Amino acid sequence: MPNFIRLSLTIFFLFVVNALQAGITDSLYAIPDEDLRLSVIEYSFHRYPINSKEAKLFRDEVLEKGNASEKLIINWMWEDRSLPESNAGSSIAIFDRYLPAAKKINNPNLLAILYSVKANALLSIKKYSSAFENYLFAYENLKKDPQQKYYGQSWLLYNIAMNFYLFRDYQKAIEMSNEVSRLPDPIYYSVGWFRCINYDLIGMAYLNMNKYDSAMYWFNKTY
Repeated sequence: MPNFIRLSLTIFFLFVVNALQAGITDSLYAIPDEDLRLSVIEYSFHRYPINSKEAKLFRDEVLEKGNASEKLIINWMWEDRSLPESNAGSSIAIFDRYLPAAKKINNPNLLAILYSVKANALLSIKKYSSAFENYLFAYENLKKDPQQKYYGQSWLLYNIAMNFYLFRDYQKAIEMSNEVSRLPDPIYYSVGWFRCINYDLIGMAYLNMNKYDSAMYWFNKTY
């Protein structure tokens, strides 16, 4: 089944059939694709306030039912979200502590997610070069998808493309953004908004390369 159809069915199942209520992780474990399920678990857990009984129940059920990657990511998210806000240093320290275990699991999708979170933390404290380095680590892991679909991580791939743009590698930003447009839309955001910002990034890259006709073509697609 194509990824975009599989993703659409997953979203319907999760959101229309009350799948994100506490105690409903059976619905998550009906998803046969482990990479997709890992992304949905990550997204679903963030819908609950960290101090709520629902968050604890969700975590406990994942620890009971989940595979090694799911157990690691739920424990990592629990610790990371329990930190005071704007505590990037502690967030990075948690990442560094979980990384050796993540590498032993040998799940490139899991590693890509973790590296991207560390990159985001580094961005928040303006360590742009180190953030970009971690995005590149994430990218190297996404490329290991045997189906060459980057594990469906369109939002993460967009962020990597944006960083290539910020470091003025406009051609690479264009190439990656075109790859993004061929992936399923992320479940986290409005489809129209996501496509718009991706087209805009391509247009801006062409503009900085003085390719004005190409830039206008992509800017027009944002409307």
